[in-house]
Amino acid sequence: MPGCSAGGSGDVTEYDYCITLPSLVNKGDTPTVKLGQCEGDCDSDADCKKGLVCYHRDTSADLVPGCSAGGSGDTPDHD
Repeated sequence: MPGCSAGGSGDVTEYDYCITLPSLVNKGDTPTVKLGQCEGDCDSDADCKKGLVCYHRDTSADLVPGCSAGGSGDTPDHD
C-alpha cells in the first residue's frame, strides 16, 4: 500500500485499506530545505527528509509511488 508499512497485526491478507495520495509539490530545481512526501525536485536521497528516498523519473507519465499524478506541482522532468 503506498505510504503504509507492511506487517504487524493490522496487515491482514486480502483486506483492502483506504489511503491518501498527496498531490505533487514543486519546490524548484534547487530547494533549500529537506523535501517531504511528494515534494520535488530532488537529486539524491540526501535532498529528502529522513526515511524518504528520491524517486527519479523522466516524464510525468512515470507515476511517483504514493503520490497523485497531475496538478500544478507535477513538473514532467522533476524527481
